[in-house]
Amino acid sequence: WLLTAVASSASGFLITSTIPQRTISQPSTTTTSTTSTIEPSSSFLLATLDVARGDDGADGDKDTFFKIVYDWVERCDSSLPPLVVLHGGPGVPSNYLRPLEEIITDRSILFYDQLGCGKSDEPTNPTYYSIEMTINDLIQLMNHVGISNNKFHLYGQSFGGILAFEYLFAKSLSLSLSL
Repeated sequence: WLLTAVASSASGFLITSTIPQRTISQPSTTTTSTTSTIEPSSSFLLATLDVARGDDGADGDKDTFFKIVYDWVERCDSSLPPLVVLHGGPGVPSNYLRPLEEIITDRSILFYDQLGCGKSDEPTNPTYYSIEMTINDLIQLMNHVGISNNKFHLYGQSFGGILAFEYLFAKSLSLSLSL
């Protein structure tokens, strides 16, 4: 079953959804490449994307790069906009949302672990975490997998609902709700 709640407030809309939680076991593997590497897991493929954190270049320090782990479930026969899944947390991995792949079979789906969550790298510097940086990571990832237009659906669960709203606000997109 899928339960969706939409709440309106003075600052906008918060869209949250919950699904029954199910554990998906994955073997532990490490990725050694610095660009989009595919690694096998028990039921799906994972890939990585490097995202930059650190210096703005003013004092000559170099950026530090961290890996974001994602799974692009591409359904070639689908003409429907893809679904971009934003998990809760922060600190929670995206694997509890994997049952969406069985429920939503008519479109491609992008799952990923935000920086500091799940299989993605976990920088220890607290300045490397912010909603703005997380939104920039999301935009970079969507461009990387080919979702560079405005035709996609955002699915935000818990903290992911906040990120979905912040993304829409940052991109100044119109929000249309369908029930």
